[in-house]
Amino acid sequence: MNTAGGTPPRLHSPAVSWGANLPDPDAADLAATLLRAAGSGSAAIRFVRDEHTETELGYGDLALAASKILSGARERGAKRSDKVVLGPMADDRDLLAAVWACVLGGMVPLPLGANGPRWDALDGLWRDDDTVWTIAEHRRVSRARHLGTVAELETASPTEEYEPGGWDDLAVLLPVHSSTAPRAVMLSHGNIISRTVAAVHADGLGPDERTFNWMPFDQVGGLVMSHIRDVYLRCEQVHAPTQWILADPLRWIDQMHRRRTTAAWAPNFAFELVGDNATRMCEHQWDLSALRRVMNGGEGMAPEVLRRFTRLLEPHGLASDAMMPGWGRAEAASTVVGWRPRFDERPNGRFIAAGYPHPGVGIRIVNHFDELLPEGEPGFLEVTGEQVGAGYYGDADASRRAFSADRWFRTGELAYLERGRLTVTGRTGDVIVIGGDAHHGHEIERTVETVASVEPAFTVACAVTGSGGDEPGLAVFYVSAEGADSQVTAKEIREAVRRGHGLETVHVVPVAADDIPQTHFPRLRRALMVQRFEAGAFDSTAVRP
Repeated sequence: MNTAGGTPPRLHSPAVSWGANLPDPDAADLAATLLRAAGSGSAAIRFVRDEHTETELGYGDLALAASKILSGARERGAKRSDKVVLGPMADDRDLLAAVWACVLGGMVPLPLGANGPRWDALDGLWRDDDTVWTIAEHRRVSRARHLGTVAELETASPTEEYEPGGWDDLAVLLPVHSSTAPRAVMLSHGNIISRTVAAVHADGLGPDERTFNWMPFDQVGGLVMSHIRDVYLRCEQVHAPTQWILADPLRWIDQMHRRRTTAAWAPNFAFELVGDNATRMCEHQWDLSALRRVMNGGEGMAPEVLRRFTRLLEPHGLASDAMMPGWGRAEAASTVVGWRPRFDERPNGRFIAAGYPHPGVGIRIVNHFDELLPEGEPGFLEVTGEQVGAGYYGDADASRRAFSADRWFRTGELAYLERGRLTVTGRTGDVIVIGGDAHHGHEIERTVETVASVEPAFTVACAVTGSGGDEPGLAVFYVSAEGADSQVTAKEIREAVRRGHGLETVHVVPVAADDIPQTHFPRLRRALMVQRFEAGAFDSTAVRP
């Protein structure tokens, strides 16, 4: 069985690649980056709510709010090294101010978003000697003690008595989705600053950037890759609600036009969503000439998706070389691989390369035994460097399994190297094994969404077993366009999958959008759908062949 998919070239050099030397960081901890930005008097953070509503927060105002919250938290008993669960909060300004309050005081924040783990599920995360607090809009019943709301804490007088952590001290916990126990990635001040310095150097970013982000702050892309990087740069940053953009993906493009955005990013699926709305682009007159960098990351990236995105927006001023694919994980403090490809070159295989390692980063491809493979041979991606965190808080077993004996992080990605350049083809949890053959779930999902009567962005493809313990068969869950005939759609889906992948689809299941788990992690979404299907949550018989 080919575990990684694709047909990479067979080379002979060892499949290991190193970035340049990491530039010397000019900050000893995260608190120093905020205080430096606050003293610069430059730029601002803007929070967009809709086309007509936004708020502005200067870096000095952010530091002042954080110092007040820190003072209020201390008055109520919080101390350095305590853990503080934040949110969910309706106002992103409050969430960021609370994060920085923790950073200034040496406490460890864990931000929670609306689609994150349940509050009570976190009780199993903590160690016996942990002191755990919450800052939230409502008092929660859990092991943690409630400090109050941001508004309540912010009534305290500001303090300048800061106790930030050191380079190796834990700076933030980021919840990651798991189908079993609660889990949180540990990132130190050094992890985050190293990643930030390397990315700024690799991407050629400066203080004149005007950035745009619409990923939430409980995820590494929103908090570390976007917000903290921009605080380090002291540049103008704009943030918009994830669901507001998803409700109309062209709002993303419209906002970048209005704000003369220079740098933006989005997960892989967002570029497909924009392409799905191509027929509506004639309604807009955008000027994207200021947009110099659009970073794309996620599952194995299809060249045609990025090529189409570029082609659709070139008439609106998007530079042909603005697209910058990359790869990263929360465990590595976000993106640590990237490049600027030439789309006029013919792509090699089904995937576009993610690029080269950032300064201070090493990547390699190994087999099941962590043995180094030759270049061109598909295997498992491992990564090392100052950017890589120590593992998962409160889960020593998971942390130990996540690293090889020589401390390379096992990413779970399927990939290969070609002359030092990384191509990611999928994740181990994305592989669907049917009849002994491996197929990538995201490729099947993309094929299904070529059917006109299928709503984009909701499709889930996975292998399921029947009630009698039959061999795994392919199941496709999809959301039907309004007024579509389910029998006709099922027939078209089966034909598209048969033609595109040589697979027979055993179950074609129409579902409501609310039936699809609300997570940006495709592997978890597939696992949850398999569990629900095999528990009898869906009626699959009505659309079987």
